Amino acid sequence: MNFQQLKIIREAARQDYNLTEVANMLYTSQSGVSRHIRELEEELGIEIFYPPRQTPAGDDGAGQSVAVDCRAYSE
Repeated sequence: MNFQQLKIIREAARQDYNLTEVANMLYTSQSGVSRHIRELEEELGIEIFYPPRQTPAGDDGAGQSVAVDCRAYSE
């Protein structure tokens, strides 16, 4: 795990897993963002982001707990 991977995960959570937007913000490619996420998932043995599912309230809440964890780690 490295700082770049955590930055990507944090931004993906903030952008509701819009990897194109994350790539633009971090001046990298969408495939690079996907690769970093996949590598971190393999290293940790977990799925970091689940496919978005709508809640009864209408929002998907994708990555909210991940964003909190990454924010705490990066501060």
